[in-house]
Amino acid sequence: MDMHLINVDHESCESHEKPAPFSNLAAHRRLITIKYMGEAMWILSEATWILLLPQVCMPTSFLALVFISWAAALDFRESKQPGVWFPSAMQAFWLFWNMIWMLDEVFWDEPDEQTPWAQTPLFGENEKRYAAVQEYCKKFFFLAPLLWISAVLYQLFKGISIKATKSRSTYCWRSNVRELLWHSGYIAMWSSTDGFWACGYLWSATASAVVTILMILASTVEQTSNGIIIQADRTDVVWILWTLANLMWIYLELFFKDSIMMRYLASLVCFVSLFLLSVSWDRFEEREKHEAASCDDLAVALNQHDALAVK
Repeated sequence: MDMHLINVDHESCESHEKPAPFSNLAAHRRLITIKYMGEAMWILSEATWILLLPQVCMPTSFLALVFISWAAALDFRESKQPGVWFPSAMQAFWLFWNMIWMLDEVFWDEPDEQTPWAQTPLFGENEKRYAAVQEYCKKFFFLAPLLWISAVLYQLFKGISIKATKSRSTYCWRSNVRELLWHSGYIAMWSSTDGFWACGYLWSATASAVVTILMILASTVEQTSNGIIIQADRTDVVWILWTLANLMWIYLELFFKDSIMMRYLASLVCFVSLFLLSVSWDRFEEREKHEAASCDDLAVALNQHDALAVK
């Protein structure tokens, strides 16, 4: 749910020049579609991973990585501001190691309670190899929150040197801090949840998952004429349900010892999340446009385009 296309380049933030408008409205819509497809493939891959269906979870995970990495590259091309590209880059980083963990499990790990279709492990049980690959995944899962904290601290220290008289610079700085703090934050916390999960720390993983949900809600907070309110919509509920499915999955493995009924329930919640995303394209697109319109020039361009479309 990376909805943060603030098209302001570094040079314009350091001067009084106007930021360049978004390069192309068609490209903007294409980027929204890429992100939407990436999230859909990602949720489908996890729902089928829970069910241990490698014929589905492996190709969909690969497609998710392609789409989300593509979106991150487009974000970086459009703006070098960390608030724009860093959340997407965090998603791609996390998803890569999540996919490695998935392959590790479906290749060599035998579930405590086998599924009726018994599709895994594909290459026979090899707990030594599984544990070796998992050690790398743990390290990189915990690296994500460290990168997030470093990015936030760097941006905060950078703000000390910005003069208050430069309103555009101040705006860019505040926008970057907010994007890095909240939108990158819940990605970092979800990655740490996976890290604690891989380590077998049930309560730490639970606490991290709860913080993830709270940060998803915090990322929707906006200042309005009625005060500070939570602007959560269906796209946020998608991520909350998805997080809850992962939390159930954690208990499935660490507490219920791969109970098949718990496996069905966790996958069901994940599929509900996917269904909700499938009927939320309008909200997804609207949220993306809203975030993009934080740039005044882009807001004018979008408004003019919509006005012409109405005529």
